[in-house]
Amino acid sequence: MIKTIYSFLLTTIIACISVHANAADSILIGIAPHSSARVILESHESLRHFLENKLGTNVEIVTAPNFSEFTRRSLQGQYDLLITSPHLALLAQEYAGYIPLMTYTQGLETVLITRSERIPEERPLKTTGLDPVSFVTLTGLQELNHRGLTVENGSLTVNYASASDSAALAVVQGKADVAIMSWPNYVTLNDEIKKQIHVSWRSEPKPSRIYLVKPGNGVDLARWQAVLNDFTTSPEGIAHLESNKLKAFRPVTTDDLNSVRALSDAAFTYLNTTPTIDMSR
Repeated sequence: MIKTIYSFLLTTIIACISVHANAADSILIGIAPHSSARVILESHESLRHFLENKLGTNVEIVTAPNFSEFTRRSLQGQYDLLITSPHLALLAQEYAGYIPLMTYTQGLETVLITRSERIPEERPLKTTGLDPVSFVTLTGLQELNHRGLTVENGSLTVNYASASDSAALAVVQGKADVAIMSWPNYVTLNDEIKKQIHVSWRSEPKPSRIYLVKPGNGVDLARWQAVLNDFTTSPEGIAHLESNKLKAFRPVTTDDLNSVRALSDAAFTYLNTTPTIDMSR
């Protein structure tokens, strides 16, 4: 009996060690939850396949339930390659040691969706975003703040939806006066919903999602730079651009990151209210 128990425990320990070893050997690509997990996996499969072949190791794509949780995990350094919004990329660089390498030439645009062509006069204005630290939510709120609408002065309330179609539906049903979403997510809304709403404001393009790396796990910075540079001109890279309706890759600049400092600070303030992450300098 004792021998059987010992054998079972030994087998369990070996299995656990094997699982941890396999996890350590895998390269993790962390992608911000800008779409459903299924869409994220499918739209980045060509990148995963390319990296797996180039690096000669298992590569996995992971995301998170929302931007706040994804950013917390990023700041813990859980990912080897990070693809995230520019303001969250700045946080990852400054607080978790990630190194920004490249982005897309096509910028991110935010829209405010309403039932009529203008933002309603009702106060407080009921607004629905996607997450307290998402790029489009913060960009939309920044625009409303510039118009004098703030939570602090009582002229604005903010709630959050799980997806863009849910936010748009809240406007259609009269549960929200304004929905904030990205232009690409607006374009993909079904025609029946789009017939009942209007784009009352559309932002200028801002820096797009940024690729950052955290050297380690068998891949140093020079290797990451070479592999990602190869990806930009590879058949897999071109397929990635085409499937995501993007134009091209380009290097990240300091100006890209500095231009979203205000949004990064807003995300920092929100995340720093939780004790999960120590974000002190």
